Amino acid sequence: MTQATTARGEWSRAWPVAIVGQLGIAGCTIFAFATGVLLEPMTAELGWSRTAFSSAFFLQMVAGLVILPATGWLADRYGPRRIALLGLLPYTLCVSLLGVVGPPLWQWWALSLLMAATQGFVTQTIWISAVVGWFQRSRGLAIAVALSGVGLGSFAWPILAAMALEQFGWRWTFAVLAAGWLALMAPLFLLGFKDPPRDAAGPSEGRGKAWLATVRSPTFLGLMLAGGLFSCAYFGATVNLVPIIKASGQPLSGAAQIAGALGLAAIAGRLLVGALLDRFPTRPLAVAVFLMLPLASVALLNADGSWPMALLGTILIGFATGAEMDVVTYIAARTFGARIFTAIYALFTSILAICASLGPLLAGFLFDLTGSYQMFLMTIIPFGVIGAAVMAVLPKSPT
Repeated sequence: MTQATTARGEWSRAWPVAIVGQLGIAGCTIFAFATGVLLEPMTAELGWSRTAFSSAFFLQMVAGLVILPATGWLADRYGPRRIALLGLLPYTLCVSLLGVVGPPLWQWWALSLLMAATQGFVTQTIWISAVVGWFQRSRGLAIAVALSGVGLGSFAWPILAAMALEQFGWRWTFAVLAAGWLALMAPLFLLGFKDPPRDAAGPSEGRGKAWLATVRSPTFLGLMLAGGLFSCAYFGATVNLVPIIKASGQPLSGAAQIAGALGLAAIAGRLLVGALLDRFPTRPLAVAVFLMLPLASVALLNADGSWPMALLGTILIGFATGAEMDVVTYIAARTFGARIFTAIYALFTSILAICASLGPLLAGFLFDLTGSYQMFLMTIIPFGVIGAAVMAVLPKSPT
């Protein structure tokens, strides 16, 4: 075994790819994590409702069903470095343009869709495609490091947005955040981000037939079912976590403090499970991760003013949230083949995003229907159990 085929050898020659991928993934979450800070001043000045403001998220998710598989196909054909290079500056400009929006809602929708189109060139799937091409022995940990960019973005962008808002106002905040990211990202990208070796991409013939065969395969359909149920459940629980904990008997300040553990648990779950995927069989780990969600639901249902139980439920949700994407990405990378991986992974993550967007709607509907979150928490249990059962019977991926 040569150094290049060992885990240490992979990190020695390709660690910049994972780190740049982490920063790239963090960058494509600017809109998701910064707009919460900007919601109130924007809606107040422009006269929008919060529903109108949030409609941009749904439009972007629907557009992603077309945009992301298209840019993924381009990355499979021409390499992720070229595709990302084409998108860095246009994406930065389109995020900045959000600051010029006027009161007509169609302008907000048009600028959001334009940003989504350029974001497809620098989205998570592009960075992950390079990581899975460079790493074999330590692929699980490398995927976890890159996907930690989501946690980095969720931590950094709200803080930076609040600072920029105070200094420059909301219109300039978009440009400040985007330009700051590009100033950090561009030199690191040019120096450290490389396409995987050519043999990792495989032959180019028959991509269309391979793509169709993959989306019809039991593995893809199983991952989509399990991941979709999980995404719907965890995102609904995450968005409503503070009111769920508050309804269990905690004061608002205590509920907020408990909910703060979610992000740390997600990062811990992502890194720990990423490392374990390189050392242990995938299927038992996947089942364990998916079962954490119903266990979290049981803990929250039985909190009844208990601070430790509410904290346990929160930690389990966070840990499972961080680990689940590691698991499904790792299985997808091992199963779907390098020559079409990016296009398949892009379609897969787009569908999961749509499923995730349904979670808060389901939680809100059940709350309005029953006056509590108990029905939603009870719904999470079969979602997690079904997901775990599907992961348990997935066809084995090639080694």
